[in-house]
Amino acid sequence: AAPARSAIHMSAILILVNHLKNISDTLPTISYRTWLTEYVVSHLVIAALQMVAFAAVFFCNERLGELKKEESLGNVTGGLKIKLYSFGSQLDKVSRVHFFLVVLILNLVFLITADL
Repeated sequence: AAPARSAIHMSAILILVNHLKNISDTLPTISYRTWLTEYVVSHLVIAALQMVAFAAVFFCNERLGELKKEESLGNVTGGLKIKLYSFGSQLDKVSRVHFFLVVLILNLVFLITADL
């Protein structure tokens, strides 16, 4: 599941970068930023943050699996470490809803301010 999820994030980032380049090539050269550029850049930032959050969750889950395996073998007791790396699972659950809401709110804000 991890490679597929990371591929989705990377695909979104690459698509947004390509879209941003197409926008900048299409528009005339100007010294200020346009609404469309800010919109695409903001979505690029959100996609990058999603990728960072996924990487953190993946790292925590991998490390948690290793600690639980070591603990089951009796090699180490990582009570605090297990609690710390268990945070990755909670972050994953929260980030799925959080990033969706952030994108929704961002789109609503841009939609409302587009006519101003």
